[in-house]
Amino acid sequence: MLSVGDIVPTAVLAAEDGSSFDLLADDVAGNYTILLLCGDMTDERVMAELERFGKAGDAIAAAGGLAFPVFREPFAHAGLVCRELGLPLSPVTDRSGTLFEAFSAAGDALTTVVVRPNNHVMAIFGAGVADHTAAALKTIAEDAENRAPRLMSRQPPVLVVPDVLSRKDCDHLISVFTFQGNV
Repeated sequence: MLSVGDIVPTAVLAAEDGSSFDLLADDVAGNYTILLLCGDMTDERVMAELERFGKAGDAIAAAGGLAFPVFREPFAHAGLVCRELGLPLSPVTDRSGTLFEAFSAAGDALTTVVVRPNNHVMAIFGAGVADHTAAALKTIAEDAENRAPRLMSRQPPVLVVPDVLSRKDCDHLISVFTFQGNV
């Protein structure tokens, strides 16, 4: 099972019209991506959450995010559900079940995965979270605030590359530099 910080696996997804859908495509890459893994469409919680995400579409877009319901059902059903709810979200199908397996969501009614622009998992919300929409928006807002451009008081002698190393790895490298010098 993947967890926070892991890279989202490449998955064979299909758009509503049957064409291939790629999470790394130009129109998706560079945005926060919210994947709503809808495992059980008969569960009322799934429908309620899809409605909440639909209503929060403008807030998600304003935060730099894109949300996609990911279904295992045939497209006629998935697209119909989204249209009946009046959702602006574009449904996709995980033909191979790669995402459902990667996040151990096969048996869950709904699992929501928030992905950073660099394709790393930011958060995973399952049955224990009552409002996935609010949790996802909060996660994106907090991260976007940390990534906001800032004026630096002096130029550091380093190249700043966000979201490449974990905080633990950075602390270790700083410790090595501090005690051993530039080796």
